[in-house]
Amino acid sequence: MPDENLVPPTEEDLSAFGRALREWGPILVGAILVAFVVRMFIAQAYNIPSGSMLPTLQKHDRVVVNRLSYQFSDISRGEVIVFARPPNQPSDADDLIKRVIALPGETIRFRDGNVYVDELRVEETYISRQDSTRPLNPRGIPGCDQEQPAADMCVVPQGAIFVLGDNRTDSQDSRAFGPVEIDTVVGRAFVRVWPVSRIDWL
Repeated sequence: MPDENLVPPTEEDLSAFGRALREWGPILVGAILVAFVVRMFIAQAYNIPSGSMLPTLQKHDRVVVNRLSYQFSDISRGEVIVFARPPNQPSDADDLIKRVIALPGETIRFRDGNVYVDELRVEETYISRQDSTRPLNPRGIPGCDQEQPAADMCVVPQGAIFVLGDNRTDSQDSRAFGPVEIDTVVGRAFVRVWPVSRIDWL
């Protein structure tokens, strides 16, 4: 027995729906296309999977990455970037997030727990513990522009950068996998958007 409370749509209802679809359909399609373009070419949100960037970024924070940052400007020391995982770095993540410490052609050294670039000590107010930077690869840092590999020193090749996590005692970074090719950089992380209580510029 049919339910008397169910009334089939009238021609007027269908025509109103058709009008609404004609009016709002292009707007919805346009919004989806804009969101797709923004995500693919302009900005993208990333979830922080580990504590390697503590205290700057905590596990499960979300950041927005500007994918166009380096189309118009060069990478600068101190910036937090996202880059494709190096092939010699085992990880479940396709992309990694670290801080730029040394630029192409510079020499980075680790001495007494501190970082020196071209013999000048880098002041690092953002790291979790001062004097905590130690070599990671006893066989020497791979991919450096020098004849003899060293665990505590690297000449950064042209077209590459040296990156470190802020949590130096718990970060796999260029000390382990070597300098990162600039061509693999996805973009610059410029703002933390989650959690809401910690929204801030990076």
